[in-house]
Amino acid sequence: MAGLMRLPAEDILYAEIFTYLSVMDLQNMKLAMPESDYLINVYLGQLKDVEWEDVPEEQRMNIAYYTRSLKTVDLSRAPLVRGAFVTLVLQMNETITHLNLRECPALTIEAVKPITQLKSLSALSVRGNKWVTNRFIFLLTGSLDSKQLKKVDFSLCLVTDIAMEEFLLKFVGLEEIDLESCTLISDRTPNNIAVACTELVHLNVAWCPYIGDSSLRFVIRGCQKLKRLRIYGCPKVTKEFKDSLPKAILYH
Repeated sequence: MAGLMRLPAEDILYAEIFTYLSVMDLQNMKLAMPESDYLINVYLGQLKDVEWEDVPEEQRMNIAYYTRSLKTVDLSRAPLVRGAFVTLVLQMNETITHLNLRECPALTIEAVKPITQLKSLSALSVRGNKWVTNRFIFLLTGSLDSKQLKKVDFSLCLVTDIAMEEFLLKFVGLEEIDLESCTLISDRTPNNIAVACTELVHLNVAWCPYIGDSSLRFVIRGCQKLKRLRIYGCPKVTKEFKDSLPKAILYH
């Protein structure tokens, strides 16, 4: 193995060795072969994705420190991640386009504040987090690029019509919006979606008790590209409305 480190071309190492190893294998290689340290750190800086659930918690900070080019960060399978780790990942990787913090209850809004630096963010899920309140929505509205963001999942979060109105009127290019079990929103939010989000393809308002036929009819008229509508568990949505939906729209 020592002879391999004398190969003249770094890309040979990347293609023939590093790409077949997990990040933990690379960490172990650094310990066993100190001369590989620089090349492995450079390689980590070029990674687009890391399977963080396979990395022991005590090693995550060490690896995150060398990342620079992550596009996808999915922490939904590592729900007990610490705030300091998430802050570091967001600070080190302004390249992130897809961020999944679904059901990460140990985080706080302070830990995720560097999200404001993610100028290319196109998909965001923070489903099931009690720290996602109006304050978080206002943070996003004041910082993210309105042209980049296409998909958001705020399901099971404590957001209200007031914060969602400003958010929707800015991010008019949204194609997918998930608000399942957001029990604090009313017809006002779908009404704003209908006016602002004309590119919408998918809307999920399942288990939202204060959303009814009138605002959803407005969505149907305003969002001509709508293909998927989740309205299960909405007591104010009638069978008459469901029967009137265009055949092109799948609903449940």
